[in-house]
Amino acid sequence: MKSIIALMREVKMSFWIRKSLMPRLVIFFFLTAVIPIALVSYIVFHLSEEALHASYSEALTTAREVKKEQLIQYLKDRLIEVDILSHSMDVQVALNKLEKFKGQRGRTPGEAFDKISRKYVAACRSIDPYFRRYFKSYGYYNIFLISWDQGRILYAVVRGQDFSTSLKSGPYRDSGLARLWADVVRNRRPSMVDFSIYVPSGGPSFFMGAPVLDKKGNALGVVAFQLGVKHIDSIVHGKAGMGTAGEVFLVGQDRLMRSNLRLKGEASTLLKEKVDNPAVREALEGKEGIRLIRDSGGKEILCSYSPLGLNRELGTDFDWAIVAERNKANIFASIKILKQESEGIALIFAILACLLGYFSARSIVNPLKMLSEKLRQIAEGDLTVNIPVTRRKDEIGVVLLSFRTMLKTLRDQTREIVKGTDNLASSINQISTTSAQLASISAETSASINEVSTTTEEVRQTTYASNKMAQQVTEIAEKTKEISEDGKKVTEDSIKSMHHIKDEVAYLTDTVVKLSEQTQSIGEIIHAVNDIVDQTNLLSVNASIEAAKAGEHGKGFAVVAQEVKSLAEQSKEATGQVRDILKDIQKAASSAVMAAERGSKAVEIGMQMSSRAGNTINILTESVAESAEHAMQISASSREQLVGIDQLAQAMRDIKEAGSQNVDSSRQLEEATKALQELSNRLKELSDRFKA
Repeated sequence: MKSIIALMREVKMSFWIRKSLMPRLVIFFFLTAVIPIALVSYIVFHLSEEALHASYSEALTTAREVKKEQLIQYLKDRLIEVDILSHSMDVQVALNKLEKFKGQRGRTPGEAFDKISRKYVAACRSIDPYFRRYFKSYGYYNIFLISWDQGRILYAVVRGQDFSTSLKSGPYRDSGLARLWADVVRNRRPSMVDFSIYVPSGGPSFFMGAPVLDKKGNALGVVAFQLGVKHIDSIVHGKAGMGTAGEVFLVGQDRLMRSNLRLKGEASTLLKEKVDNPAVREALEGKEGIRLIRDSGGKEILCSYSPLGLNRELGTDFDWAIVAERNKANIFASIKILKQESEGIALIFAILACLLGYFSARSIVNPLKMLSEKLRQIAEGDLTVNIPVTRRKDEIGVVLLSFRTMLKTLRDQTREIVKGTDNLASSINQISTTSAQLASISAETSASINEVSTTTEEVRQTTYASNKMAQQVTEIAEKTKEISEDGKKVTEDSIKSMHHIKDEVAYLTDTVVKLSEQTQSIGEIIHAVNDIVDQTNLLSVNASIEAAKAGEHGKGFAVVAQEVKSLAEQSKEATGQVRDILKDIQKAASSAVMAAERGSKAVEIGMQMSSRAGNTINILTESVAESAEHAMQISASSREQLVGIDQLAQAMRDIKEAGSQNVDSSRQLEEATKALQELSNRLKELSDRFKA
């Protein structure tokens, strides 16, 4: 509902702005004042932000590099100190004094020796003053003397629970001090290990050490310093170039802090807080630069980062990342204040621009409103209005004077138009009466011509139909004549064919009779063959009897007799089959004779009917020929009549077209007269609307 109301208000406001010149002029003055201010402010703020960003980036980078050099120098100095100490004769003497206690009888190599024995305590007291002077001067956490082979802690300025233990096999063999001893023994040079929790001290520490060698180069032991984060924090917490909101810190390769954060006060972050962002990752990859990142709280931080370079400068097997950062909100706090102040100034200028625009617009709009009201009255037809004389010499004064002159000219022209329209109206009325009479006469003539033309067209259409039917009858008669002649010829051919068929049937009858006689002869032959077969069977029986009588000599003759008998039986069977076939042939021949006799009779009847059909077709052909001649005479008469009707129809069409043109001309004249009359009436109405 609220959105609908807001939309309606916006529509009303838009309509008000489009309707009135005053708000547009005010808005124009407002925008003329505000847009340059906003543009200049934007450019100034943008350039200021870039300048501040560049300035703070340079400051962070400078602070980072300064602290980086200080840290490297501090660690280098400590390594130099431990190296110098390792070459001291006092250290060599101290190791020689303490070496004899590391191998007390009855103890294993990893077991602590008796550190409270009177001789050992006396030996430690004799060397304490020298090492304690170092201890106090440089603020070390502790100083150690360690045996070379077993890594046993032979001496410590601060003797805690690690004192006299073995770094090789004792309880602290995994500590940072043990790693330092192993690295020095392995490389025989000064070394340093990273921060780690050293349990005997109860907190994080890092160690530096160097080998102690005699004049011949024999290893006597290792001297080591235990250092804390205090001096490192004092370097990275310096405010030079960082202000009160900047922060510098160190991060190890495990992403854990290697320094405490200044802005967190007493809270320790060393080896406790993990930092894993793009700046730290790139620094640990050996890259340096400056970039904006977001912290865990979503705030934008400007970071300048770089690797510290411990592995390159000090030869360590690890490195730290140094990061200098500052909150972006703190960097641009002054810009924000300036922006707020600029917005207030811009608002004041905007109000002044609106006031100036209002008074300027009023001096322009009021005369225009008066002039628009006068023009509205003129548009309604009132030419008696009067535009007052003005003393203004500007463009608006010129417009008012011009409208005053134009109004006087318009009054004079309107009076002349009124007189002309009155004369025009009377003339048009006379023309209108004459054109109406002419149009009425032309319409009646055109109607009569239309009726005659219609009748002529109907006669013409009827004549066309008759002529077309006559042509069709002629064509049909011609075709009928041709068909009847063809029928006559076909009938004659049919009679000839019937005579031929009669001769063929007679011949067929004679042939079938002869076939019947021959089948009787075949029957007599078959009867004779049967007699021969019977005699052959009898002969075969007699031969078998004679063969039986002959015994062994007649066996061959018996076989022949048996074969003759078999042949006689096969001949008898074949003769029976031939007899059956012959009977069928005789039956068929008898049927053929009867069919030939019936066909002969049918042919005689067909010949008689064909003769009668031929006579009938001859008569039909003569009648069709006479009908075709009459149809051709009718078609010729119809064509002559059609030519005359076409000429008459064409003449009526020409008369009708001329009449239509006369009617159209009369109508056009009448319409033109009406248009002139309407124009005269409209001019009169227009002239009547003006009050001159």
